[in-house]
Amino acid sequence: YERLGVSEFASEGELKAAFKGLSLQLHPDKQSGKTDAEAATAKARYFEVVDAFTVLIDLPTRRVYD
Repeated sequence: YERLGVSEFASEGELKAAFKGLSLQLHPDKQSGKTDAEAATAKARYFEVVDAFTVLIDLPTRRVYD
């Protein structure tokens, strides 16, 4: 929840909106013009966001996580 910036009670729509916003901001292809360190940090954070979204969007997996 923390990685996506949503509450534990976030709806599916809120999860999707948070993921979309963060993925557009952190996607590796969107990091042109940044230093290598900044791009690497964004790429690592992008994969954390993808993993968090994958867990939270699937209801059975989300219940196990909770």
